[in-house]
Amino acid sequence: MRSILDHVECRLAHRVSIQHLANLAHMSSSDFSRAFKLVVGMPPVRYVGLRRIERAKALMLSTTYPLAKIAIDCGFADQSHLNRAFRGSMRITPPKWRRGQSECEKPV
Repeated sequence: MRSILDHVECRLAHRVSIQHLANLAHMSSSDFSRAFKLVVGMPPVRYVGLRRIERAKALMLSTTYPLAKIAIDCGFADQSHLNRAFRGSMRITPPKWRRGQSECEKPV
């Protein structure tokens, strides 16, 4: 499973299909999805989405890239797609999250 997770990390900016991951594991899609959920604790599609959001958060903290570039670099279709996924997961929009993080780093 480690090699599958590493593969996902390397391919976050690209389309990651369950069929492709299942092929790498020499399993059917349904068997792979079931095994993945048992090992990782969530379905592969959810895992990929969460990893993309985590990468977006890291880029928002470490760069001044515009959100549109971060969205594409993390495998989202566009900034709007990033906004919807981020808000669904984090309950806050990316711009508000980014501003809040930079405010936390200001010296007192």
